[in-house]
Amino acid sequence: GTTTPAYLDALAESTIRVSKTLYVPRRDSIFDIDEIDNALSTYLSTGYMLIKDVDSFLVFPNVGYEWNIFLLESYLMYFSKEYALCNNGKSLNNVAGALVKRNSGFDEFEDVCADVLANGYIELTKNKALDYLGELNLLTRKSYAGIDKAIAKAKQIRNRKG
Repeated sequence: GTTTPAYLDALAESTIRVSKTLYVPRRDSIFDIDEIDNALSTYLSTGYMLIKDVDSFLVFPNVGYEWNIFLLESYLMYFSKEYALCNNGKSLNNVAGALVKRNSGFDEFEDVCADVLANGYIELTKNKALDYLGELNLLTRKSYAGIDKAIAKAKQIRNRKG
């Protein structure tokens, strides 16, 4: 599989990604964390949602840059108190994964994947599961080391539901 290029990690240490190609120094951050977390709370009716389903940023406060999925990724990774971004790694061209409420029972990526798979109308095989999670933009790349455990948990969830 592919790994995150080293320079991406280095960039992330000191910067905020405000668009696909623009990074700004993190020390210049002007996030109002309480206000932004409050805006995020209007999106979640359960413990998590797919990041791709955040399709409007109208409720977000002005931070000096236009809100987009990349800015949201930076915010979730480094600033939010109540929410986190859960995925299987950073990607240069895409933001993938789930927006997760902390301490909601979905703190591990595996748990999010298991729940998504359990509720999806798919056969729980490795290939079908990876395809499905990829289609939903949950995976940054089409490999995921925890897929077998996620499938096992998904089967348990389905069995509990009957």
